[in-house]
Amino acid sequence: MEKDDLFAQMQEWGANFGGRPDHALTTALKEGKGADDDQAHCFIKAVAVTTLTFGQSTADRHQQVEDAVRVHQDNDVAVAFGLATSNILNALLLGHPLSKALETYIIIEGVDHPLVKQAVLDAAVPGRHTPLEATPLEATAAARGRSCQLPESFILPLQACLQVSDSGAGPRYARGVRNNILVAGDVCSRAILIGAILGAAQIDGGCPASWASQFDPEQKARVEAAAAAIAAGHKHNNDTAS
Repeated sequence: MEKDDLFAQMQEWGANFGGRPDHALTTALKEGKGADDDQAHCFIKAVAVTTLTFGQSTADRHQQVEDAVRVHQDNDVAVAFGLATSNILNALLLGHPLSKALETYIIIEGVDHPLVKQAVLDAAVPGRHTPLEATPLEATAAARGRSCQLPESFILPLQACLQVSDSGAGPRYARGVRNNILVAGDVCSRAILIGAILGAAQIDGGCPASWASQFDPEQKARVEAAAAAIAAGHKHNNDTAS
């Protein structure tokens, strides 16, 4: 889908949005172009687009992730962290273990931005790659902040995933999510990345069944129907292009 078409669809969706629009969305709809915004909104686009473009070349995947991010956030930092997120998920979907997918050289492949490489190093410095009880995420949050701003909103989720990736004790997926909640701040943006990474890595089989059973059935059906429609549209576009 062309970038202009993506923006037109976002405008249509935004005009009917019933929730509280964030600053980036408000600005984008007002100015008619992506906002100059470097917050964590890029995560959700990267997750969706990477899932739909799995199997394509790195260049094609990166271009589609960038297009999806820029219609909302026309900002190089947001794009860079969106691409880094995509690289992690793509590695996991290819079957690499979580520890390998979180290695610096995979995350920065094709991502030419110094903040990304430094963020990966900051998330995995010696002394932090330990269970929460030994080195709390709170220490990182206190030092770096717990808002939706990048790169901080990328560092904390990576650290949370690293902490549970090597530990075989207890429910690791649930622990990663709960550790994030205990840090407070912009829990929801970080949870997108943590849930996507741990889910793609099939940590404990993904979202616990006891959590999934509490989803509102009507909302769950709407999400599943929307996902199926997006996937079908994506397949149709690929078939037409080929």
